[in-house]
Parts: sequence; structure tokens; C-alpha cells
Amino acid sequence: MASVGFQTPGRSLLKKVMTRFICLFYLIALPLFGYSQKKVKVELLQVEGVIEKYIPTPGIAYSIVQYSSQGQSELARFPSRQGREILQQFPVGTSVKLSVKSRVPKIKFEDDPKRTWLRYFLADSLLSIQSNKNSISCHWKKDGELTSLFRNRKLSLEQKVKSKIEIEGSKGVLTESNILILDNSFFSQEKPVSKLRPGDIFHNFGTEFPLRDGEAYTVQGVSRVMSSGLLTKVTGTIHSFLYKQNGVCIGLSLQTENELIRMNFPADFATRLMIIEKLKQPVTIYYDPFVVDIKTFLFPSLQAIVSGSDTLKVERDFYGDPDGKHEFLFATKRGQIKNLVLDKKGKLLSIRLNNEVLIEANEKIQQQLRNLLKKGKQIEVQGNERIKKDGEVYENNQAVMVPKKLVIDGVEFLVDQ
Repeated sequence: MASVGFQTPGRSLLKKVMTRFICLFYLIALPLFGYSQKKVKVELLQVEGVIEKYIPTPGIAYSIVQYSSQGQSELARFPSRQGREILQQFPVGTSVKLSVKSRVPKIKFEDDPKRTWLRYFLADSLLSIQSNKNSISCHWKKDGELTSLFRNRKLSLEQKVKSKIEIEGSKGVLTESNILILDNSFFSQEKPVSKLRPGDIFHNFGTEFPLRDGEAYTVQGVSRVMSSGLLTKVTGTIHSFLYKQNGVCIGLSLQTENELIRMNFPADFATRLMIIEKLKQPVTIYYDPFVVDIKTFLFPSLQAIVSGSDTLKVERDFYGDPDGKHEFLFATKRGQIKNLVLDKKGKLLSIRLNNEVLIEANEKIQQQLRNLLKKGKQIEVQGNERIKKDGEVYENNQAVMVPKKLVIDGVEFLVDQ
């Protein structure tokens, strides 16, 4: 077993985390844009033009119409569930009148391919479209179509590339199981899935774009559509488990033939992974090679583990926070200081009482009470005790306290920050 502690992230870490966060933000925000305009200043416009083309984004469902008006190309987003109807009644080349909801002031972009995703993101919202023959009103619904894409994170393991695909500038691959996996069109990736060749075997963890009735697709016969997130596959034996400074198990180290690899997992997966470790058998792990920063003890993310015929999947994101959110109850604990947990620079991280209670230290305790805290001293702590979730493992099965008050030598100290 090993204990680790989180440190303050550096500039390079923040840059990496923000890049991943922004990427995920746009995957979610894009389908919601029809409603986001309600929160900014908008105006209703009546415009005329000629349809130039239809654009699928995200995924393969058409959801944007590009039309020429007064010598300029404009974009308007429509509900993808009306895509089939709109494309059938208003084919490319049709002269139309459109009612759109537009930002004020409207942002203009240079003709830069790198900003294409931003133009899509800031497209107007289409309210209605009509020609000499047909008329359609758009029905924006706050239902499953606009569900957060964080809930649609899926694993696709041991996939074989059947062919390469390119759609309106988006590149990807079609697997032999008819899963279409597209590169993220908003941000560059170190290992784009489009670089794979027919016959290659790969593993992916990405957002699944739902296929809905009424949509029109650029590719037919596809069973699933996903964004890319290539995983690394490795085989070895679990060497040890990693604990945060608060004693919560949030990672493991895997001994392969050539190296020892450390990786994080959500805290509530600890029990199941420890059951696998007790078998003392080789396991196969699929993990996201994206490294936050080893110095902060935020390692690559374990997304699946195969032990014998059993597979345990982690189909959710937990970058930078394998511990997760928790509920607490107010409690009072008393005991003798068994030891003080310090980082490499001597900073106090936590206090252990009788090997039964762990008190999370903070800057106030470090700066004002450090000299009063000695091994063997009896103290009392009042504060919030963490409620353990199913599947979590706390080092020595100890209670974890976030302190509000410490009583040392009969003197009370408020330590809540």
C-alpha cells in the first residue's frame, strides 16, 4: 500500500486540465445552444437567401443550414429531429425565407478553418423556414435531445477498423461492428483516431451521440456514433493501492513486464478492485494516457480492467477528481495523536488519532497550531465527518474529519476556513 498527497497544480497542469475541460464543455454546450441565446441579448430577424448546404454537428446528424444572403454565407441551427423533414422539403439550391434568433451584436469571423467550430457554436437559431411550396416551424424541446453528453460516455474495446471516414471536415473511422468514431473537430489531439488504418485494433472512450427519429444522417447503416478518446491497453499484476492525504484510496500501481504504472480510478471503485487484486492473477487494463501531472499525483485514468472472464468498466470522467463529492455529518471525536502526516517539504497534511480518525489539516492549522500538535497528545476535534460511499476504502478503515474546531490542552481553536 502507498499513500499519496495532492499538491497545488502548476501552470502546465492548469493548461492541460483547461484544454480537456474546454473540449468537454463544447461537446455539451453545442446541442444546448438553441437555449443559451435566451441568456444573452438577441433579436428576431427575417431574412431571405438560397440554401448552400447542410452541416452535421456534432456526430453525423444534420443540424445546421448554411445559406447565402446578400452575398454572404450565414449559418442557422435547427433541431436535429427535424432534419429529415427540412432536408426533404428544402433541398440545396432552394430560395427560402427564414426567421432566426440572432445574437446582438453578431460576431463576425475571418475565413479561418481553425475557427469553423466557433462559427458553428455561435450559429443563429432557426425558428421557421419557408419556400414557395413548403413551410416548417422549428420545435425546440427541453427533453432528452438536450441531455448533458456527460451521461453518454461509453467504452468501445477491441474494435477493428473497417474503413476511414471524412464528413464535412470531420475525420474518423468506421469499425467492423459499424461504430463510427470521429475525431474531436474542435481541438487537436495527440493521437487522432483518423490516423488509424483498416485492420488496426484500438480501444476508445468517448461521448456517444444518440441516433433519433426524424434525423437525417451523412452516413447510413451506422449502429453507434462516438467521439474519439483512444485508450492504452496494458497487461500486468496489481502491485499496490494509492491513498490520498486524507486516507482515501483513489489509485493503483500496475507492474508490467517492463515498468510500474500508476493510475487513478474513482474512489467508489476501490472495493471491487481490491477483490480483483486478491486473486493475484494477471489483469488487462485499458487507461486514458492523458497525464495531468505526476507531481500532483493525478495519474492516467483507469477506464476498464479485465480479470479472467470479468470486465469492470468505468464509463465516466473523473479527471483531476477521483475522490468525487461527498456528504457529511457533524461529529465530535477524541483521541491521542498517533502521528502527523507531512509532505516532502514538511507541511502538515493530516493528523491521525489512535489509528481510528484522520483529521484533514488546512493552512490555518498549519500556521497557527503546528507547534501544539505533538505525537501522544490528547485532543478533541469537532467538524464534518465524511459519509463513506459504497465501494470506498479508507486507510485503516478510519473516520475522515474536516475540522471546524480543535480542543488542545483544554483550549478551543476555531480552524474552519
